[in-house]
Amino acid sequence: MKSIKKIFVIVFSLILLTGAAGCNKGETTKKEQYTLYENAAFRYEAVLAENADGNEEFAAAELKTFLYKATGKQIAVIDESAAQADGKYIYIGRTAAAAENKIEPDKSALSESGYILRSVGDEIYAVGATTRATVYAIYDLLNRLVNYEVYTYDEIYVDKTEEIKFSEMNVAYKPFVEWRNAPGGRSFSDMLTATRLKLNMQKDVFIMDNGVTHTSFNFVNPNTYAESHPEWFDTESAKANQLCYTAHGDKESLAQMQQVILEKMQSSIEYNIQAGTLPKYISFTHQDNNAWCACDTCKAAKAKYGTNSAVVVQFVNELSTKLNQWLAEKYHGNIINIVFFAYYQTELAPVKKDKNGNFLPVDDSVIVNKYSSVWYAPIYADYGKPLTHQDNQLYYDTLRRWSAICDDLLIWTYPSNYNDYFVFHDSFGAMFETYAFADDFNIKYFFDQGRYNITVQSNFEEFKTYLCSKLLWNIDCDYTELRENFFDNYYGSASDAMQNIFEQTRLWYNYMQTLGYRCAFGVNDAVSTKYWPQSTIENFISMFESAYAAIEPLKQSNPTRYQVIYDRISKEEVAYTHLLLELYDNNYSDKQLAEMQNAWKTEVLRLGFTHKSEGVSIDKIWENW
Repeated sequence: MKSIKKIFVIVFSLILLTGAAGCNKGETTKKEQYTLYENAAFRYEAVLAENADGNEEFAAAELKTFLYKATGKQIAVIDESAAQADGKYIYIGRTAAAAENKIEPDKSALSESGYILRSVGDEIYAVGATTRATVYAIYDLLNRLVNYEVYTYDEIYVDKTEEIKFSEMNVAYKPFVEWRNAPGGRSFSDMLTATRLKLNMQKDVFIMDNGVTHTSFNFVNPNTYAESHPEWFDTESAKANQLCYTAHGDKESLAQMQQVILEKMQSSIEYNIQAGTLPKYISFTHQDNNAWCACDTCKAAKAKYGTNSAVVVQFVNELSTKLNQWLAEKYHGNIINIVFFAYYQTELAPVKKDKNGNFLPVDDSVIVNKYSSVWYAPIYADYGKPLTHQDNQLYYDTLRRWSAICDDLLIWTYPSNYNDYFVFHDSFGAMFETYAFADDFNIKYFFDQGRYNITVQSNFEEFKTYLCSKLLWNIDCDYTELRENFFDNYYGSASDAMQNIFEQTRLWYNYMQTLGYRCAFGVNDAVSTKYWPQSTIENFISMFESAYAAIEPLKQSNPTRYQVIYDRISKEEVAYTHLLLELYDNNYSDKQLAEMQNAWKTEVLRLGFTHKSEGVSIDKIWENW
């Protein structure tokens, strides 16, 4: 396997924390080199503060793990009290030595995920703005020492080396987006995978006790309250679908509802404080449907503000103010933002245009306060194109409108096909521009939703996760370089063949767009003879022959590696065969079709596929044969 290119670390000035400077590793001062490892022995030890928390201990363990993979030897990890004046050390996290050297990252400048990596003489300090960010500092250090790079959970590269040297370091790093949620697959459900890709789990971002998405009924359940307080719920149907954020105009009842919600939020926060962790956000987001309250008060508000979201802004502003007043009184210094959706009926912001075309709040009551945050989810955008594309102008303008009244924005995008997990969804080329606008709008959290409920994926979704991890960390990375590095390491000698299949598929999707295809949520016509002639599918399937042929020598020289790469190739091939079986089953004899179906079923089960789509098990495919 070839050594990876150094593609992802940026050096920031410790004085001027400016935007990303490029995708290549920044050069540190090379006045002198220090030897960390030689002659089969480490000259250094890693040091933890005696009060190190779980994140800092994990950072030390990761340093130990990957230095061992690089050298075959263990670096010692000691408590700071055991450090000697004449020793050589890597100080991890909030050590007394770091404080003495004034290495104390400023969270306000570096964000929750930023860190400092600095050498003082021949000693190394890796310190995060948070203890979790200390883990990221260690990954940066490993990259500098042994070219550490993570592609997927099961493809992590380090140099095998007999000597490790380092030069002086003086790095302060701020990632492009503060919180970066794993798109899908194993990186969504597995904490270790997400962390190594420098992505977040939702629990890093949200207080989880009452859920993260569509949480309003978790606080005010109609089964509990609909009979005693029918005014707390919508009037769209006999069955409650949403809360009424005005309590049908009953101010006293509205205050009672807020008190119920407030007490549950307070209880969750206290539990988290006692557990030693307190994320930034708590979710109060409406239900996942297109219903809304049609009471006179809500209809009047919509008429006044032009949108249903106005009553939500007013409700959450009042609620978040009460919550943070309580926090200030009982837990000094903590601030928790309540998050609400701009989604479906609340997608439009309560703004107007002035004579110069600038967006302004309709009135001051709908300015989102500093304790509240908007989570914008443009579910119907075409993710085959950037959000800035003219075809997505509506959604981009909606984001602009919300940014005019809110300083703390989160975003949820939909770059995958949720109706059929075996269908390619070409959001790859658009990712750069779609992500890039995060800086323009000061977006704090980016959730690029992939196939969250599975661990085995097709359609090059592992590469998509890798791209996501890189770009949300550093938007200035080069696409071609990222693609080549990923494919070279993930597919080995089959890299060229798999890159060809991938790019040819993307070209075909460009053609499909000319026929009217959209890479959008809810698109259910992707599996169609309109887009997929039989000859085209068969041509793609034939391309895999060169990929399998390229790894054939491994069958003898390294059978374990052969099987790993074979399976990775096969996970992509079954997606194209799926199209053939779905669209052209009538073009085969009963015997031919049965053989093809059985072979496909056997292979997808062997590979570990579990779902056909977001809500449909894999076995539903052959139940319909």
